[in-house]
This record gives sequence, structure tokens and C-alpha cells, in this order.
Amino acid sequence: MSVTKPVPIPNTFLAGAPKCGTTSLANWLSEHPDIFLPAKKEPHFFNAELNNCGSFASYLSLYEGCPASKKILLDGSTSYFTSKESISRIVEATSAPKFVVMLRNPVELVRSWHSECLFLARENVEDFEAAWKLQDERRQGRHIPPSCKSPSSLLYKDQAMLGAALRNLLDVAGRENVFWLYLGDMIADPRKAYLSVLEFLGVKDDGRTEFPVLNKAKTHRFPMLNRLFRVFGGLRRRLGLPGIGAYALLKRHGRVEKTNKEISDEFKMELYREFETDIALLQELTGRDLRRWNPALRP
Repeated sequence: MSVTKPVPIPNTFLAGAPKCGTTSLANWLSEHPDIFLPAKKEPHFFNAELNNCGSFASYLSLYEGCPASKKILLDGSTSYFTSKESISRIVEATSAPKFVVMLRNPVELVRSWHSECLFLARENVEDFEAAWKLQDERRQGRHIPPSCKSPSSLLYKDQAMLGAALRNLLDVAGRENVFWLYLGDMIADPRKAYLSVLEFLGVKDDGRTEFPVLNKAKTHRFPMLNRLFRVFGGLRRRLGLPGIGAYALLKRHGRVEKTNKEISDEFKMELYREFETDIALLQELTGRDLRRWNPALRP
């Protein structure tokens, strides 16, 4: 009589937020002997807008090769944290999942996220302040680039409401199942930050001493070509046609690291006022003094 092997189901979610050091942390964790991260780090299955797996069976197939010795099965999709629907779907579909989230000054986050959206061809407005002012229009479905699969990505304020996102996560998943880490702390002492995550996950120190930084700010050498490939790639997938690897080649050779463009002090203050209440909530939830994030209080 044959015995059906149980299907591995992810039990831990590095849920976000984007541009907060999650790529680096996921890479470090993936090399721990007790942790498994599939080749597709961000399947986004529980985010209906970004799901790139299709069915639940296809999603679980990412974990089929996971050795039985692995204690932590990780999903590194950063679109989950600020999506109430995603968090609820995860809790409903899995058993007592754990969540690790990264936190950062939202004013810095939105600037970095705009740069990332340009690289991903979701955004076509080069000036961040101009893109920020389009949010109300885009919420109504206007001024969305044809190459943008995820219009909600362009609602920059929504992507950085970390206080509201953390409160929802704590309410839905339970505080005992949530661990948060500030990007600044990870930069200041990566090994200490790494060990704190391992402790939360209940796995031993593997002795890691090297902590490479990944997914730095970047731009694309060929932005127009990048957007065209994204549009035609989406059409190809809808038609069920196979790829030929051309976009992977473009992505590999088109990537260029860059420094994000500075914004005016006036616009910084405008952004801080937009996030002031949410920052206060984040401060209350995490017990961290975040007043230094206010540009008016910086030296």
C-alpha cells in the first residue's frame, strides 16, 4: 500500500515592507540549514493582484523539493504586509503562520519604492513628486502605465502605511506570531539583527558572519525597452505562449545601480505630515521613539 507524502506548506512569511532590507534578510535566512526558501522568492500567491503562481497547487509545488529536515518554510513576498486581504488569506490557509516584517522611515521608503517601480516598469513618471501627486487619479484607474500589472503599487502612501499594517497584522495573526525589525538596526549590527530573527523562528545560530547587502537602488539602461517587454510579456502569458529568455537577458544587462535623487526640504515636510499619524501609531505599537524621523527635528 502506497503512502501519500504530505505536501509541505509554508509556515513563515517575510511579508514586507518593500525596500526595507527584506531581500538581504531573505538571502541570509535561505542559507541557514533549517530554513527553506524556494527559488521563486516572491510568489505573491496570497495577493490577488500580483499572484504569479496561479492555483494553490502550483504555489505549493514551489515547496515540493523541501527536505524533511527543514523547520522553516519561507515565503518572501513583500506585497503581503500592507494588504489586509493577503494577511487574512494567509491565516485562513495555513496553520499558525509566523510573520517577520521589516520597518523603515516611510518618507525614505516611498522614495525608494518609486525608484523600484521605475525599474520594474510599473511606473513611467520619472519625477517622484509628480508621481506622488498622481495618486488620487491613479486610485480612479487613470494614468496607469500599460506595463503596470499592479496599479496599487503606484499608491505610494498606501505602500508605506506601516503603522496601520502592523496593527492589522497583530490583530489578525496574534502578537506572539509577529516579529518586527527596523532596517536601521539591521544596518547598524546585521549579526545581532539576524540572531534576533533566528531566535524568533526557534532555530539555532549557524555561525554566519558575512552579511551582504542585496537589492540596492537601481535603474534601467533601457527604460522604454523594459516597459515594452513587460507589456508583451503579460500578453504572452495570457495567451499561454512560452518565453524565449529575452527579457531575462535584458534584465541582467540593463540593471545599473544608482543613488536616489534628493527631494526638496519642503516636499520632505509634506511627506512627513502625510505620515505623521501613522508614524505615531508605529511608535506606539513597537515602543520605539521615532521622533527623529521628523525632518524638522534632524540636525
